[in-house]
Amino acid sequence: MYDRILVPTDGSEPAAVAGDMAIALAEAFEADVHAVFVQETGGWPFGLSEEETAELRRLGEEAVAAVADRAAEAGIEGRV
Repeated sequence: MYDRILVPTDGSEPAAVAGDMAIALAEAFEADVHAVFVQETGGWPFGLSEEETAELRRLGEEAVAAVADRAAEAGIEGRV
């Protein structure tokens, strides 16, 4: 029924619960899990500095890697 399950994450505890649910669904349907991190930056009128951009990138990479790691532990293909 499902081949791919997309789960958004921001690295928070509620997002971790959503990731766990996505992994459980992937197990049930033999699907892959795809994790995505998106940060809204439109509220900053002058954009972000290089340091802020680098920090958001680091946070995003950690958040999606955590989902992929948990998926791998469950024997599910996790993509970021």
